[in-house]
Amino acid sequence: MGYAKYRAELQKILTPYELQLGLNYICSFLFFKWNLRGTALIEMTALFAKISLTAYEFYKVDKVAGKLLIPYMGWFSFTWTLNYSI
Repeated sequence: MGYAKYRAELQKILTPYELQLGLNYICSFLFFKWNLRGTALIEMTALFAKISLTAYEFYKVDKVAGKLLIPYMGWFSFTWTLNYSI
């Protein structure tokens, strides 16, 4: 994520990245601190959409930056599945 951000930073398109980071931050509080599992799942679905948009926007200006977010999307899919199973 950091290297993808660096590459996209050179193109000045960080708004989707910053928004998904904010959603990612809130997700931990919803799930772990406040025990709002259902709300966290809904928020995680929105977060996955924002991650996908970020990868798409990065890919449009720098193909490597966009591709670097694919492992993050895979990891996040795994955490979404864990949340859903709980």
